[in-house]
Amino acid sequence: MLKSNFITDTPKKLADDFEVQNWVEEMVKPQSQGGCGMLGIPKKLTTVEQLVDIVTAVISICSMGHAAANFQQYEAYSFMLNYPVILMKMPPQTKVQFSSLVLMFYYRYISKLIRRLGCLD
Repeated sequence: MLKSNFITDTPKKLADDFEVQNWVEEMVKPQSQGGCGMLGIPKKLTTVEQLVDIVTAVISICSMGHAAANFQQYEAYSFMLNYPVILMKMPPQTKVQFSSLVLMFYYRYISKLIRRLGCLD
C-alpha cells in the first residue's frame, strides 16, 4: 500500500507537507485563477487516506481517459483509405490556402488509388 513507503505517513506530516498541500490547492482552485477547477476535493488534506483516494482517482481518470481517447484510433486508421499509402510530392510545410489546381493534383492520385483498391467502380 502507498502508506507503507510514503514519506507523508501521518496526518501531522501531511499537514506540514507544503508541496502536497499546494498541489491539492492548485487542483481545487478555479480555472479562472489558474487552477484546475476540480470539484469534490477538499481544500486541505487532513488524512493520508484522503491523499491516497485523490492520487488513485487522478491516476484512474488519466489512464481511462487516455484509453478512451486513443484506443479507438485503430478502428479508424486500420481502414486503408484513412491513411496515406503513397506521397507523390512533399507534404505541405506551411499553412497556406491551396489553389484548385494543387488540390486537383492530389485528387487525381487519390482517385487512382481508390480505383486500384477496387473500392469504387
